[in-house]
Amino acid sequence: MAVEYLNNVATQDNYVEALTVIFSRPRPAFSLNVYNKAIAYTLAITYADMRPGTWVWDSTEHHLAPSLSQFEDAVKEGLPAGALFAGVRIRTFLAGAPATVSVI
Repeated sequence: MAVEYLNNVATQDNYVEALTVIFSRPRPAFSLNVYNKAIAYTLAITYADMRPGTWVWDSTEHHLAPSLSQFEDAVKEGLPAGALFAGVRIRTFLAGAPATVSVI
């Protein structure tokens, strides 16, 4: 089952439910902290006119080096105008090299 947030969790080589964050309400912004190794991630998005609790995965897989990243504008992340962040799923970028991540 997807979770509401992650706090210092080790990534796995594949996308798994335990590393999938689905926000209880869509957000215009969120933070992703990657502590020690690179990750791959995809964003879940929704729109104001979609039924509550409905979202889709963006088709683009992104990569992120260790950093504290602020996702503050869906359009700047390459998403369509009007998109809201519904969640994020995370995996290890290089197999066998897990990262530690937090999503708030």
